[in-house]
Amino acid sequence: MYKCPVLILIKSCSIQDGASYGLNIDCTLFSSMTINITDTLLTGNRANSIVSCHSVSFSNVTIANSQDTGLTLIQSIVTVNNSLSFKNNTGVSGGGLSLSRSSYFMVLPQASFEFVNNSASYKGGGFFCFVSSANPFVYAELSDPPIAIPLTLWNNTAGTAGADIYGFVLSGSTFYGMAVSFSLINPRVSSSTNAIKISFCDFNNTQGITLSKSVPEQHIFPGQKLKFKVALLGYDGNKTTFSLTDGVVDVSIDTIKVFNYSFAEANCSIIEYTPTELIYSKHEVVLSIFSADSIFNKIKSHYIIHECPTGFSINSSQGICTCSQSVSRENVTCDIVSLNITHNGLLWIGTYDTSARFNADATNPNGCIINEDCLLYCSPSPVAFMLNDTDAQCVDN
Repeated sequence: MYKCPVLILIKSCSIQDGASYGLNIDCTLFSSMTINITDTLLTGNRANSIVSCHSVSFSNVTIANSQDTGLTLIQSIVTVNNSLSFKNNTGVSGGGLSLSRSSYFMVLPQASFEFVNNSASYKGGGFFCFVSSANPFVYAELSDPPIAIPLTLWNNTAGTAGADIYGFVLSGSTFYGMAVSFSLINPRVSSSTNAIKISFCDFNNTQGITLSKSVPEQHIFPGQKLKFKVALLGYDGNKTTFSLTDGVVDVSIDTIKVFNYSFAEANCSIIEYTPTELIYSKHEVVLSIFSADSIFNKIKSHYIIHECPTGFSINSSQGICTCSQSVSRENVTCDIVSLNITHNGLLWIGTYDTSARFNADATNPNGCIINEDCLLYCSPSPVAFMLNDTDAQCVDN
C-alpha cells in the first residue's frame, strides 16, 4: 500500500459516453488519496464507481444518463459541499445511486441532493442502500438546531420496491445525533427497506390489500395444499409506517422447517405447501422472516389433516388420496385437490334435476356419485336423482 499523499482535482469537466466507466476510482492501494470533484458533469457513461476511498469531495456535480447505476460507492466516504444531482440514470439495485459496505456521505450545511427520473429494474429507483440499518447521510459539522438539507425525489421508479429509496429510513434515525435531517422538496416519497414485518393479507379491487393477524384453521385431505396469503413489509419513510417489499419466508410445521418461499414481487402473495407428514391431528404452521430488530417477524396458523373422503383411499407410496379400490376402474379418475371423481372426463352419475333426462355428457354438469359400488355418491346432503340408463350409468367400464 502506498502511503504518500495523492491529490486528484477534477474541475469544470464533462466526462461522458464511457463504454465501461466514466469515473472509476479505486483507492485500495492509495490510503492517502484525496479526490476533489467540482462543477463537473458525468453523463452517458455506462457506470461510475468509487471504491475504498475515504477522502472524496463533491461540489456542484451532476451524474446523468448512466446505464448501470449513476454512481456506486463501495466502502467509501464522500463529502458533499454543494449540490449533487442524479438524473435519468438506470440500474438494477439503485438507479441513481448504490451504497454498500459502510459507504456514506458527510454533508456540509450548504449541500443539497437531487434524484430525478432515475429507474431501477429491481429496487431503489433513486438510490439503494445495501444495509438497512446503516445511515448513509451524516453531518460533517454539527449545529444547533440542525440544518435541514434540501432533498428532491421526483419521478423515480423501481420494478419491485422503493421507487425513490430502498434500504434507508428518511426520518426516525438519530445515529448519535449526527443523522442528517432533510427538507423534502416533494413530500410524496416512495421508499421501503428489507422486510421487518410479516402479515397475513387479502386483496380485492375495492379495498386493495388488507392485513390481518390471523386466518381460519384449514382442513385438508392428504394431497391437498395449504394456502396462505402473505405480505412482507419494510419501513416506509419513517419507523412508524410500513410499505410492501419482497424477501424470503421460512415455513415450519410443528417446529420443523419444511421449505422457504421467495417473493417474486412486493405484493400480497399466495404461499402453497402440500404436507407430507400424514398425522391425522392438528398441526401448527409458522411463517417467519429474519429480522433482528422486529417483534413482528413471524405469524402462526393451524391445520388439520383428515382421512380420505368416500371414494378415495390413501396411496402409501405417494402419500396422497387417490381412487379407492372399488372405484379404480377403467376411465375413472379421482382428483383430491378438487374432490372430483370423473368418468370419461365427466362428473358422473345422476342428476339433481329429475325433470330432465340425464345423458352423461357436458350438457348435464350436475352429476353426482351415490356410492362406490355403483359410482353414485352425493355430498354433502341427499338429493333426488334418476337412474334412467343403468347400462350407461353403472356399467363397469
